[in-house]
Amino acid sequence: FPSHDIRFFMGYFSFFIGIYFWMVQQKKVLSVLMIAFALLNHASLLILLPTLFMFRIDTNQFMKRSVQLFLIATLFFTVFKAVLVYIPAELYLLLYFIMPEHDSSFLGALYTFLPSIFTLFVMHKFAQKKLKEHPSLANDKKFEFLYKFMVIPLLFLGLSFDRQVLGHRFILSSVL
Repeated sequence: FPSHDIRFFMGYFSFFIGIYFWMVQQKKVLSVLMIAFALLNHASLLILLPTLFMFRIDTNQFMKRSVQLFLIATLFFTVFKAVLVYIPAELYLLLYFIMPEHDSSFLGALYTFLPSIFTLFVMHKFAQKKLKEHPSLANDKKFEFLYKFMVIPLLFLGLSFDRQVLGHRFILSSVL
């Protein structure tokens, strides 16, 4: 098990623990420290920074906004993938995700991520059922955090069909 995977997983969960401290426990300083720790652990976690704004979206509108962002991210990556090749070598983080050895076939990615997609879909349906049974859950900070923590990794699904490394890092980590 390479050491960079250990650093990534430690950073990944530290990032979301930091968000938990911010959203649920209102411990802002500890939150910032956890997120900084996560980003210092592994540079690829910088990709998660744009997802921070998603934790401010209302729970009832969250899935709709997530699907929109998923489509935009997938379209953006597909259209501008050719442009990414011209980025200077100093920007290793971006080059890491576009290196040819990370290319994957659609069927290979589907085979790899289909169980995760199914698991996350079932969890989403379960969460929606609980929201209908108990509408007050929409205002529960812990439920809101867990629901959003479950959905946000799906934003990387479209990208992972082209670059499985993104799916391995961001989708499979959330299912664990």
